[in-house]
Amino acid sequence: MGELLYFAETTLLWIVAVFFLLGIGWRIFFLIVSIFRRRRFSRLNAWHRFFALVGALVPFHRAVLKKPLYTAIRYAFNACIFIVPIWFSGHVYLWEESRFEWYWTPLPDAWADWMTLFVLAACAFFLTRRIVLKNRLKAGIPDFLFILITGLPFLTGYFLTHGTLDSIPFFENYLWYMHVISGEIMLAMIVFLFCRTRLREESCVG
Repeated sequence: MGELLYFAETTLLWIVAVFFLLGIGWRIFFLIVSIFRRRRFSRLNAWHRFFALVGALVPFHRAVLKKPLYTAIRYAFNACIFIVPIWFSGHVYLWEESRFEWYWTPLPDAWADWMTLFVLAACAFFLTRRIVLKNRLKAGIPDFLFILITGLPFLTGYFLTHGTLDSIPFFENYLWYMHVISGEIMLAMIVFLFCRTRLREESCVG
């Protein structure tokens, strides 16, 4: 058991990180190629092509006009998912102590806490929305699992940072590994979601 947990926090972590970077790079490459293959794109001048590429990589969701609050929550949710893992001081410290010795200015811990709580609240909101509107949204089990998997690294990270569950022996011993493994599962899930997606103009909402 100990060797498996050590593998999860060392070798497996690097494998998942490389897989994540390669997967995201491939998705961006596929997206750019698909844009260049559009007939209407070839008729644009160079300046308009630049804005078309920027708009594709930083999409403007159509729902912002019909559901501005919901869309704002989604954008803020995705921003927090990206910002907290990279700029949280504990993660920056781990990079500084690694063989790379990389360091960058972290977020204030209070900011990271509030952004983490926002992610957890948004996950609860998305779960509730899918339960209430299950038939209309055609939500299946994978949809609920995606939300739970996304929220778990933030939930375990918050408890780990604040020592909330240290009085419970199981969590005191294994919460760190739960945090690492759930984060690895989330990164792998993101890559599979991106690779599954196909750019179809008739169904694309940004």
